[in-house]
Amino acid sequence: MKKLFLVIFILFFAPFLGFSQEESESAKTVFIETIEISGLKKTKESYVQNILKKYIGKDSSKLELKNVETDLQAEGIFSEVNATVQEKTLVVQVKEKITFLPLPFASYSSDGLMGGFMLMNMNAFGKKNNIIAGGVVKKNMYNGMVMFSKPAVDISHPGISTFFSVVYKENDITDFYKDTVYEADSFMIRGSLTLEEKISSFFKVSLDSSYSLANIWDHDEDPVVNMWLFGAKLSFSDVNWNGWYLLSNSLNLRSSIGFDYDGNFIQEYYAGGELNIPFVPRLRGVLKAAGTMNFNKNILFQATRGDVGSTILYSKFRTERIAASSFMLEGSIFKKKIATVAVYGSYECAVAKDADDSAVFAHGPGAGLRVYMQQVAFPAVVVGASYNIPLNAWQYVISIGVNM
Repeated sequence: MKKLFLVIFILFFAPFLGFSQEESESAKTVFIETIEISGLKKTKESYVQNILKKYIGKDSSKLELKNVETDLQAEGIFSEVNATVQEKTLVVQVKEKITFLPLPFASYSSDGLMGGFMLMNMNAFGKKNNIIAGGVVKKNMYNGMVMFSKPAVDISHPGISTFFSVVYKENDITDFYKDTVYEADSFMIRGSLTLEEKISSFFKVSLDSSYSLANIWDHDEDPVVNMWLFGAKLSFSDVNWNGWYLLSNSLNLRSSIGFDYDGNFIQEYYAGGELNIPFVPRLRGVLKAAGTMNFNKNILFQATRGDVGSTILYSKFRTERIAASSFMLEGSIFKKKIATVAVYGSYECAVAKDADDSAVFAHGPGAGLRVYMQQVAFPAVVVGASYNIPLNAWQYVISIGVNM
């Protein structure tokens, strides 16, 4: 009888005992109250605190430290990030990259030799502001530029960027088959202003305006081109740091309208996205696709292969419509504190509107090598080649310094 009574007692009160235990465990939940950051030399602590403030009030036992490391690696100014939790404190240790550097660079490609000098500060004022000034020289082209950008941190801290360049160029524009369709010397001045708002960690909105002036010699049509453009852009992105790569998945949509002094109503539309697939930590696949079309633009300002990330088309090709997609398989073969060396193979397709309004199509493989410097927030070395199968044409580049 006593045993039966004991069983009934346990069955009746067990739910209440469990509830009491849950209450006890809940009472022991520890929330993050402060963030301690060490290792900062140039970066302002307030800037990093602002990035990580979303972790204040989080349950320390459920905090994903990998997300903390991803947030800081995405800034591009830290070579090492280590995060731990000590009771109510999130402890973060970082090592900064070299972000201020006078940087000479050179490249040799299908278009010949190019070189230049850039004075780059990728963490100006300790808040990841970018200041870049310098020039580029190659055959038949001289370019000077200056740029400033302040990143958008959150909805109450919008970003801003400005750009200004002066270019003298002997233009030789070709069709898809490399036949010249336009020749003229030009002196160009271009400037732009962009305002960006970070709505959430994965969604940004920006508004921009730009002005372009081209004085053209040795060409009777349009000796002077003045163009104003006003645009809006939506950006969706998600990043993840896996110890080898900063894996980025993104979608960008942009449209702009404007006019020139000849009375042309100009329109421009762009869509592009990227998907990173980590097969194993050191091996990833990257799928990219982009397309752009414009209406009533002067041929000097029409789209190039660079606008859609293509490598197999001729660099002098200009078009009103172009789209490209590619898949790249990249694997890291060497990683030390100083650098990571990776090799890649790719396949690309591109379709465009040619000078005679016909549709043209290109496709082909590519391969190369890249060196990512761990301690420097700039590109280092790129060696790559791609083959356009329909045209039986190779495109290649060897770049040291800034990958232009």
